[in-house]
Parts: sequence; C-alpha cells; structure tokens
Amino acid sequence: MYSFVAIMGVLTYACMSLWGTPYHSFLMEMTPNYDERTRLFAWTAFFTKIIALGGGWTLAFVSSSWFADTLTGDPDIVYGTKVVSVLIGIFIMIAGALPGLFIKERMYSSKTSQQEKNG
Repeated sequence: MYSFVAIMGVLTYACMSLWGTPYHSFLMEMTPNYDERTRLFAWTAFFTKIIALGGGWTLAFVSSSWFADTLTGDPDIVYGTKVVSVLIGIFIMIAGALPGLFIKERMYSSKTSQQEKNG
C-alpha cells in the first residue's frame, strides 16, 4: 500500500509540474507591463481562493436535501455528485469559451508581439 501511495504521489506532482510550469510562465508573458501583470496575478489568486473555498462546501451541497432520495428522504450523495459535476462541467465550458470569443489582443500590431518573417 505504501508503494502505491508513493507512486501516485510522484505521478501527481509530476503532472502538476507539467501543467503548472506553462500555466504560470504564460501569465508572465501575457503583458509587458509590470503593474498589469501584478493585477493579472491578483485576479488569478482571487478566483483560485474563491474556487478553493467553494470546493470545501461541495460535499455539504451534494448531500443536502436537494438531492435526497424520494423514498427514504436520505441524502443521495452519488446522485448529487453527478448533478453537480455536470453543472460544474457546463460552467467550465462556458467560462473557458468566453475569453476566446470576447477578448481581443491589444498588442497584435506592435513589433514586440510579431514574429520575424525571415527565418
């Protein structure tokens, strides 16, 4: 059992590194302005904390009376988890599509953002 936990821990942290390194380095490249970069990191940290606080209440929500079994009245955690997972998935898909649809790159025409054509 110890070896399984150790292997899964190594895999988890390796995958987190593969995801986290490009994610955080991309935040540094989104703007050349120091103050704007600081605000960007602040908003990222803010939403990360909000999601973390909400995630702590997920079990309380999925085991609430909204997802109770109609026959016994007991909380049906499996059904609640399925419904909440679908709702979270829909929210993530919509929230993930919004920046691609509405945000325009401001510095596209500047010389710092264009690649050299000869090469």
